[in-house]
Amino acid sequence: MDIATWTVRTKPGPYYLPPLKSEVETALMQHSINVSHYDLVGDIINLCSEGGDFTSYDESKYSTLLPGNRRPDNMTREYDSNIVEYLRQLRTMNVFAEAPGTTPLRKAINILKLSCCSLTMESFAAGTTGESAVKAAKLTKQNIDAVNGMDGVDKELLSRGGSEDAIVDEMTVGKLELMKISRQLKQLSRLSMHAGRTDVSDMNGKRLVQTPMEDINDLPRISQAELCQPQEMLEMRLLSGRAVRYDRTVRTARRQLLYIIMDCSGSMYGSRANRACGVVMNRARGVVAGEAELFFRFFDEKCWEEERHVRTAEEARALMEYVLRNAYDGGTDIPKSVRAAVDRIHALRSSKELCRPELAVITDGQSDMAGFDGFSFGGVVMHAFIIGGKNQQLVNIAIGTGGVGLQWI
Repeated sequence: MDIATWTVRTKPGPYYLPPLKSEVETALMQHSINVSHYDLVGDIINLCSEGGDFTSYDESKYSTLLPGNRRPDNMTREYDSNIVEYLRQLRTMNVFAEAPGTTPLRKAINILKLSCCSLTMESFAAGTTGESAVKAAKLTKQNIDAVNGMDGVDKELLSRGGSEDAIVDEMTVGKLELMKISRQLKQLSRLSMHAGRTDVSDMNGKRLVQTPMEDINDLPRISQAELCQPQEMLEMRLLSGRAVRYDRTVRTARRQLLYIIMDCSGSMYGSRANRACGVVMNRARGVVAGEAELFFRFFDEKCWEEERHVRTAEEARALMEYVLRNAYDGGTDIPKSVRAAVDRIHALRSSKELCRPELAVITDGQSDMAGFDGFSFGGVVMHAFIIGGKNQQLVNIAIGTGGVGLQWI
């Protein structure tokens, strides 16, 4: 049985041979998609094919056209109206062309998978959710864009560098939420992470740089451009110490020190934990890129003793799973925890070759802030990420250290 026998709203492209219904059922089962409305699946497959389009038909005869229709006749017209408008919105938003996948069937699987992360497709199709077709299509589009917007670092963190198809197969509501947060934070230049690089003089070095002359012994290494100066100008530059020489150097890099403390009180449970993990994912990008090392601790009424040290992509993935699996309970003391984290950062700076320390505080902001009176960060930049709430005092403190303060994430 091919698609033409179980959908009449759309038709495939003229040069596309649609899959059999049994093939579609097998694909849906393999990817854990529970959809009983196979006509909807067929519509998406048709419209993903090159040249696929809508057909014109009499809605009043729909139930007789498809004797195997599982819906009551009185729901047919409402169902059709919802689905056709939803499909038209998807096509207007270019979702069928942009969806990940190399075949119309695979594209349809990915669209359904990503749609089901934000919608209960069965209820939406039946018109019982109250979701408009436009809003439903926008949610699907946002999810498609989140997957297409991933770079190599994102893929490494989520699926060990796998393809978009592999990432969609493992997609959950929580993963989509954290991906969107990480993607938004990636656009902020002040949150970019970079290792500190310096040039060290080395006679065997392969890197040539120009540096000011220090004494008369540097004359053999003077820049050729200096020798082209008029004699009076050259003498003046030599005597004033402004002449430059060639120097062989070796470039050394020190990774940036990133420290995260995350609120694990009871109010952070559920969706807030997913969004908080999106912040962790954003910070972990610096580790995967080789620019930073990351240290992570939970806090409630104080910082936990357990500290995670993240240096590789594998450790970063393990950290994200650890954050999502944690049990959230207890109270919150932000000032006490921040003080402990800053003290730990200063200890790490003295014992490790790390530079440009940054502290990220992830919390919903529900805490007394009196403990910050007279506290000095000692050169540590703090970023404040307030999940699902606000704390203007914490944001102001973060901005005062040169960091970023974001609320209602």
